Amino acid sequence: NYMFGQTVAKSAAGRPVTKKGSWKSIRISSPFVDNETLTFFDSWGLEADLAPEWEQEIRKKLTANWNEEVICGVIFCLSYALRIQEFELRMLRLLMELGYKVLVVITHADASNYNTLKANYHQRIETACEKYKSSYAIVDACLMSMKKKVGSCTAFGKEEIIKKLDQFS
Repeated sequence: NYMFGQTVAKSAAGRPVTKKGSWKSIRISSPFVDNETLTFFDSWGLEADLAPEWEQEIRKKLTANWNEEVICGVIFCLSYALRIQEFELRMLRLLMELGYKVLVVITHADASNYNTLKANYHQRIETACEKYKSSYAIVDACLMSMKKKVGSCTAFGKEEIIKKLDQFS
């Protein structure tokens, strides 16, 4: 939604918006090529207790014969507001093992402890995915401008996300 300045997928904090087992297909105008479209597949939310089921579904979807669709890459969102879980790192590796480029977007870069967390988060991802150095990129993002009790935050990351996505295709 942030990248395209419009609501292309429902989002919310807390419980996943996309129902378990479902994949929503969202077609939008390409920001890269005039008169072309992109299709996003929004998977159901990854949660620790459902990681084995999510992994099975991801394997099934990403190894299927898509016929009309070509998947150029995967956007995998993490948040500075939450700790990185081991199962999330395992899923990142799985996506790259399946041959996909992965753009890891770490949201909530407006967190007050962002500068403290950044090096740790990046290091954990880099260490866990060392074998796949050329298969992923990490982008930090603050998805909305806002005033806070202590200062304010201006949205950032969109241009870098779009640049990295363009490199995937």
